[in-house]
Amino acid sequence: MAWQTRLFLCWLVAGLMFWAPESHASRGQKTENTDEICLKAAREVERREGIPRDLLSAIALTESGRHDEESGENFAWPWTVMAEGKGRYFATEAEARAEVEILLSQGVRNIDVGCMQVNLHFHGHNFNNAFEAMDPDINVAYAAEFLTLLKDSAENWAEAAGYYHSRTPTRRRAG
Repeated sequence: MAWQTRLFLCWLVAGLMFWAPESHASRGQKTENTDEICLKAAREVERREGIPRDLLSAIALTESGRHDEESGENFAWPWTVMAEGKGRYFATEAEARAEVEILLSQGVRNIDVGCMQVNLHFHGHNFNNAFEAMDPDINVAYAAEFLTLLKDSAENWAEAAGYYHSRTPTRRRAG
């Protein structure tokens, strides 16, 4: 296994170690809370598409994860926008959409959106518009489709997960 794949897997495992989805239920929160939207979508798609349990969840946590200082928990955040080397976490979908509109109006095209940080420059043509790509269910379902395509050319799911962010070795490495 290439060292880049091992490094990526280490990041995934480290992310899962600090992620405690069970604790959400212990706080009496409903599944529809924003901090569980990505997890719920990922688990549904994993079951439906036969993707190993928690693989999409781990990728989502790696791609759009944020830390809640108050609870000490980490979770994937659906209203995440990454552009120009800067990650942005918005409280609402409307705020995230507004930011994407601003970025697009400024000519920025290399924008990652949603739970799975789907890149609009490389994958935007697979959606009707940028806002459809931000929908958590659509975002995760597309990521699963993309990951499955990667798996077809990889030796295993772990290698496919390593390719998820980029097949370019220098871009796959953790920064």
